[in-house]
Amino acid sequence: MTGVQTCALPISLTCGDISNGYDLWIFPEVKVGADTVETDWEKAKKRLANGEAVLFMPDKLPESKSIEGTYCTDFWNYHMFNLISVSMKKPSPVGTLGLLIDNKNAMLGGFPSEIYSTAQWYDVVEGSRTAILDGLPIEPAVRTIDTNDRNHSLGTIFEVNAGGGKLLVCTARLDKKTDSVPCRQLLRSLSDYVKSDCFAPKDSVTLAELDKIFIE
Repeated sequence: MTGVQTCALPISLTCGDISNGYDLWIFPEVKVGADTVETDWEKAKKRLANGEAVLFMPDKLPESKSIEGTYCTDFWNYHMFNLISVSMKKPSPVGTLGLLIDNKNAMLGGFPSEIYSTAQWYDVVEGSRTAILDGLPIEPAVRTIDTNDRNHSLGTIFEVNAGGGKLLVCTARLDKKTDSVPCRQLLRSLSDYVKSDCFAPKDSVTLAELDKIFIE
């Protein structure tokens, strides 16, 4: 598929008076080396201290400082569904409400998106965790919308100046999901962005503030 660009092709199905539409996502065939990603926070900090641009996908986010990632959104009343789950001795629902995406951000130049969750994000968020950014001056490029019962500021993909370098954080381990075409394409898009002159974070935080996210 050389020369193919990521795009959505609309498909419409009609049967009598009933019709429905779907997007068929097309992705180019890309190869991305895992060496483009840093997964250890201590190593990432050393690279930042050297003034490097770092793409960081944390090997593990502390559960106390993150929320489970999920594509399925809550229905309309987290409190009610949580009580039902508890009464039936079932796992509590995650309760988040999908993604809010800065789809004009250059980091997503190779991964076109709407401003909300669509199918190509399913593999990205399932099985991931999203970081709690409460109290930090960080505006995520890809934000998970929390239930109003908790109302955390949740970041799935965000960029900051820190420790003398530039840091792009993706809390989904895309480097472990390279069998997924969308994950492979998003990883390529983020990798290309970090290596480009476009990578210029607006938000700045200290390494100590980031330690509170990535260290238990």
